[in-house]
Amino acid sequence: MKIALRNANIEFSSMQVSSQNALTKALNDFLPDLIICDNNVTSCNSLSMLQSLKATAPEIPFILATNKLADKNVDICLKEGAYSYVLKSNLIRLSISVKNALSKTFLQLEIKNVETENKQLRKY
Repeated sequence: MKIALRNANIEFSSMQVSSQNALTKALNDFLPDLIICDNNVTSCNSLSMLQSLKATAPEIPFILATNKLADKNVDICLKEGAYSYVLKSNLIRLSISVKNALSKTFLQLEIKNVETENKQLRKY
């Protein structure tokens, strides 16, 4: 996945975690803009990682990387708030998902900031 992102000229730094405790620590220490979760790593459960993320930092996009589309866990994660999924056999799509997720998150933050400014201006 790192190679696919580098090939798409996406600058990034990464941290790999394999437990919910490590995810919580990374959210506090590393402050990621985005999380890509490998659905096929046996040491972590992607659904519980997503739920932890949504409870701690719901604004951070979560992209699920999976080996097969016909995976019940993919559907559940999307319903629970995952931004997107990519098939590992088609990692060209990863760069598109990452760019879209980051753009959407940036726009949502901008809208929130404008709404806050408008509320403050209405007070005067």
